Amino acid sequence: PFIKALDQESAQLLTEVELNDISQKTYAEQHNIPYSTLKSRVQKSRAELKKLFVQCCTFELDNQGNIIEFTEKSNNCKNC
Repeated sequence: PFIKALDQESAQLLTEVELNDISQKTYAEQHNIPYSTLKSRVQKSRAELKKLFVQCCTFELDNQGNIIEFTEKSNNCKNC
């Protein structure tokens, strides 16, 4: 639900790169986008996604930065 809350371009990009495991280089070639531009778009989209997570939840991370626990900040988060 969080990815779907992003704009269409960011949602498609993260779905392909993060969920469907298509390499950034391959995605850039398939969509005729310079690789450096795509890398910037991925970073921007990840930041937008993180912002949505942080608005709704608090996270507890392990030493490597992996999420080990989360708590909803309120019951009215539209993305949870």
